[in-house]
Amino acid sequence: MFFALVANDRRTFDMLLAWTEAELSDGDLVSNLPAWLWGHQGNGKWGVQDRNSATDADLWMAYSLIEAGRLWQHEAYRQLGRQLAKLTFDRNRVMLEEQGPMLLPAPHGFQLSEGLWRFNPSYLPPFLLAALQDEMPELGAGDVQKAAETLLRQAIRNGLVPDWYACCQAGEVIADPVTGMTGGYEAIRVYLWLSLSTRSNLNHGALFSKIQGMAEIINAVDAVPERIDIKTRRIEGTAPAGFVAAMLPYLGISGNDMLLSRLEKRVEASWRSHTVGERAHYYDAALGLFSLGWLHGQYSFDANGRLLTRWSGYGV
Repeated sequence: MFFALVANDRRTFDMLLAWTEAELSDGDLVSNLPAWLWGHQGNGKWGVQDRNSATDADLWMAYSLIEAGRLWQHEAYRQLGRQLAKLTFDRNRVMLEEQGPMLLPAPHGFQLSEGLWRFNPSYLPPFLLAALQDEMPELGAGDVQKAAETLLRQAIRNGLVPDWYACCQAGEVIADPVTGMTGGYEAIRVYLWLSLSTRSNLNHGALFSKIQGMAEIINAVDAVPERIDIKTRRIEGTAPAGFVAAMLPYLGISGNDMLLSRLEKRVEASWRSHTVGERAHYYDAALGLFSLGWLHGQYSFDANGRLLTRWSGYGV
C-alpha cells in the first residue's frame, strides 16, 4: 500500500486494502488487527495460518492510510488509518519503569516472563512514529519513539545493531535469548530507517553516528555480510541483492560515496537480471524499492515524518 501511494496508484491501493480487510482482518479492520501469516493451508484452500499480527506491518498500513487521506484528499482513508493506529497501540503497548511506553512486535508471543519482553528495533521506524505523533498526539507515539531510541542505544555493540534484544520492566537491555547478539535480516532495516530519517531530521544524527560499525565492516571486506555477531564482529555469508540495496542510503548518509557507487551498480545489475523481484525474493524486492525509490527521488519524509512524493508536487 505504501508503494502504491508513492506511485500514485489508487486502484492498486484500494485493491490491497480490500483484500487485507477481507482476508486478514475478518472483514473488519477497525476491530481486528491483520493476521501476519496467510498462505496455502494444505487442504486445497488458502487462508490465514497465524492470527497474530505484526506491529511493523500495522504501523505501515496505518501510516499509509493517513498519508493517502492527506495526499489524495480522501478523509475515509485518514479515519481508517487513525483507527488502525489506535488499535495497534492499544493491543501492543507495555510500560517500562524508566523509559515509559513501548510497543511489542505483536500482541502474543513476546513476553518471555513477568516483566521481560523481546523487542525488534526494526519494527518502529522513526518517521512513522513522528508522523503518528503529529497526527494523533493522544497516542503517545512520541514517547514510544523516545523509549525505542533509548533502548536501541543500549542494544548497540561495536557500532552494530542486533536483530532482537530483550528488556526487563526496569529498562535494562540484555541479549535476546533466541537470536543472541546476531545482526542480520531484521537489523538491516534499522540502518535503512535511520538513514531515511536522518537527512530530514537532525535529531536522528546523533543516533546515526552510533551505528557506523557496519560501514567500517563493509569498507573492510568490500561487501555486505549476511550476518554479524555484533559482540565479536565475526561475519558470516554474503548478503543478497535486496539486503545490499538496503545499505545504500546508509552509505550515502555516511559519506562513503565510492563504496555507495560500487554497490549500487551491483544492485542495479541484479535488478536488471531479475534476481530481485521474483516470487522467491519478496523481501529483496521490498528492500530494493524502499532504498532505490528514496535514492532516486521518488519519495522522502519531512521532519514530521510526512510523506513527500514526486507526483504530489511537494518535492523530495
